[in-house]
Amino acid sequence: MRQGTPLTDYQVRIARALLQDTDLPVKRIAERLGCSNGAILTINRKYDIRHYQGRKATWIVDFTEHASN
Repeated sequence: MRQGTPLTDYQVRIARALLQDTDLPVKRIAERLGCSNGAILTINRKYDIRHYQGRKATWIVDFTEHASN
């Protein structure tokens, strides 16, 4: 995927699912979808999925919260 090319709706849905249902690092999700880490972080912020608590390597993920959605 070329830089600046918007993600498709399908790619956004996959990114959201991977952020919600796995503990894959952002880098690995971006690699799977052929996009930048920044694109994945933007999706994470927009949909408020993983919470960053002052440590770059630590995400707080509550899988039970997303299981009911």
